[in-house]
Order: sequence, then structure tokens, then C-alpha cells
Amino acid sequence: MTLHYANIGAEGMPWQREWHVDDTLLYNLSVGADASDPHLVTENSQGVGLCALPSFAAVLGGSLRSVRHLVGEFPSHAVVFVGQQLELFDALPVAGRIEVTTSIAEMTDRSTGVLLETEAVAVAGPAGRKLFTARASYFLRGLGSRPDSTGAPVIDAPRWATTLSVRTRTDQALLYRLCGDRNPLHSDPVVAKRAGFDRPVLHGLCTWAMVARTVIGHVLGAEVGAVDEIGGRLRHPAYPGEILTIDLVQTAECVLNYQARVADRIVLADGLVRTAHEVSL
Repeated sequence: MTLHYANIGAEGMPWQREWHVDDTLLYNLSVGADASDPHLVTENSQGVGLCALPSFAAVLGGSLRSVRHLVGEFPSHAVVFVGQQLELFDALPVAGRIEVTTSIAEMTDRSTGVLLETEAVAVAGPAGRKLFTARASYFLRGLGSRPDSTGAPVIDAPRWATTLSVRTRTDQALLYRLCGDRNPLHSDPVVAKRAGFDRPVLHGLCTWAMVARTVIGHVLGAEVGAVDEIGGRLRHPAYPGEILTIDLVQTAECVLNYQARVADRIVLADGLVRTAHEVSL
């Protein structure tokens, strides 16, 4: 198995993605929106307009397919999703079509594998208006050969100002997989045990999106389109049915940092939300 470090910066072929109102509704429901969020779960309520969550951009623009050949040779079971960063230049529409160009942003050796980062740029309309960029991080387990490997930097945790919580459903992964990620690790107990887990784990993007939705709702209410940047890194898996405790602090007028945990197990760290206008906790 060989990785092509010389392809850092290379772009894959542009590809198209189209989505409809039903896709937006399904996604919102799959990351925990419910009847208390009419702006997320209905498209025909009087006086309420449907909104797309900003984290949906990670699904719309996220794919390794167009750049996998540029990365090199590696088995699918070696790939672990570990982080997402989104920058949005406008509110995500509830239906539309985009053209996405994905590039290899970084490939960094760690002690037990390689950290791969891709960057996808999504444009919309005949003028090619930039809608969002999505930077995704993957860990390729057991790969890498460079002798100068280093570990991830240690960052001091901030002093948290408040705590929120969100409960995941026991069938959360079964619902989220309908958005496109059919990896049996999240649905098949046999596959999950073979991978070293007691039972199927929740999709990392679902965990992150549920936490982000909760944070955004807390500070912006129904104004979910007023998000300029959002991100986070996965630390440990969450399981369907668990309660996620969210530690939150505001570090600037438009910036919030967060982490999520199940008791003392950190499942999400380095969380960031940057809003389009000033907010307060």
C-alpha cells in the first residue's frame, strides 16, 4: 500500500450534487430536529420557513471518491473520519445544485497512521458563486512510513461557561444512514464487534451535527443560516441512545468553542461556531 505525498495540493475532477426539500427534511430529522423545531422539520407550516442546517454542507460536499486515486492505495476499513471544518459564504438553500471540486490539502504521518485532510469547494449557479468550503479529516490506520512522524498538538481546554445536553435516539444511526453513509459499522453488530466495538457506533458526522445543532439553536434560535464557520474533531465514538453533554464558552463576540462528552469520555473536541453577527450565551 502506497500513499502519494507528491499529490498534496492536487485536485480531483469536479462533480455535481443536487438536493431537494425532502433531503433537507430527512437530514434535519436524522440529526435530532423534532416537533419543537418547525423551521427544521416542516416545509408548509404557516408563517414558518424551512431552513437547512449549516452542517448539511458536510454531507453535500463530502466525498473521497473524486480524490481517492490521488491519495494512493489503502483499504476502506483503514479509513476513520476524525474531523470537519466548514466555512459558509451564504445560508445553505433547502434545495439546489452545486459543483464541487475536492483537493488533497494535507497528508501528515502520525505514530499509528496518516492524517489525511481534503478540502472541497462548492459553487452554485451559472456565475459559479462560492457557497461553502468543507475541510474533512480522515485517519488512515496503519499506514505511513516517514520517520519524522509527530503526534497531534496538545491544546489546553478552555474554562467552560455553560453546559447543554442532547439525547441521541437508540435508532439514530439507522436514521442517519439514510442520508448516504451505509457503512455497516453503524448498523451491523457483527461488523461493529469485528472492529472492536461492543455494538454499532453513531456516525461521527451525526454526532458532530447533533452537537452543532444544539449549540446553534441555543445562541441563534431559528436563525440557523447566520453561521459563517463551524467545525470540530472527533475523539471517541458515541453510541446511539447516549446523552451528549456539551461544554460551551464564548471566546469573542461571534465565536463559541465547545466540546461534547458522555460522562468523562470526550467524543468531540476543538468545537467552533463563528456566527455572522454578535451573539451571547
